[in-house]
Amino acid sequence: MLKCCQSCKYSHSLKVDINGLIDEDDLSHQMEKYRDDNVIVCFELANSELGTIQDVYTLSKIIHYYHGIVVADLTGYIPYKKVNLCDMNVDVATFSGHKLHALKGVGVLYKLEDIALSPLIYGSQEQGYFAGTENVVGIASLGKAVETYNYNMVSSFQRDRLFKMIKERIPDCFLVGSRTKRLPMNLYICFPNVNALSLESLLELDGIYVSTGSACNNGSSTPSNALVAIGLNEDYYNSCLRITFNGTETELDLEYIAEKIKKNVNFLRSE
Repeated sequence: MLKCCQSCKYSHSLKVDINGLIDEDDLSHQMEKYRDDNVIVCFELANSELGTIQDVYTLSKIIHYYHGIVVADLTGYIPYKKVNLCDMNVDVATFSGHKLHALKGVGVLYKLEDIALSPLIYGSQEQGYFAGTENVVGIASLGKAVETYNYNMVSSFQRDRLFKMIKERIPDCFLVGSRTKRLPMNLYICFPNVNALSLESLLELDGIYVSTGSACNNGSSTPSNALVAIGLNEDYYNSCLRITFNGTETELDLEYIAEKIKKNVNFLRSE
């Protein structure tokens, strides 16, 4: 999304608060400032790194008041919440199929009929928006995935329980992102004075697989755009760890994870 915006002649990044929520006053100000232009506003409904969920209904209302176009990326949101695009009142929406366990390389583009798009690759497939033979197997796998995806496995219990366990063992750790408006199976924690990459590697030896951010940013030596945007203290950029759940973790699993995190954090701090 950022790369696409950078390719535009005119683009502007919206402000977010410390939790990663879009500043509605700034959005209104920018829409008023450019009200005579054809404004397109793009945002992630949920940030897969911070876990923060945007108030799509309020944002859409503001954008449409100024006759703007709403483009919502649902990729990080759709594995955790059922989506009704009509209720969201968005003009364009997208998501990647693999998030619902479809084959990789296929996704969904939804748009209102009166929204005109330029093709990514000129051709006659996909109603003239793309070229090349359609990925029939991928499309079929996505259709089946949408039909059979089990939302009953989605719960915030493991997330809240593990954070409580970790907080009891490591009192100075803290949650990054919103406590309430966040994905139910996302836990993003900062451990001050700990290198998160080192912690990630040590936990892997214990059979615990976590990450230091989103898949888009892993392996990069620069801080993620999300952490910079929310104004996190620079000292904490490399101390944040993301834990996601599949809904099957038991109380014993959570105890094991909390103990191993405590052990490895103490080890890294003692070096």
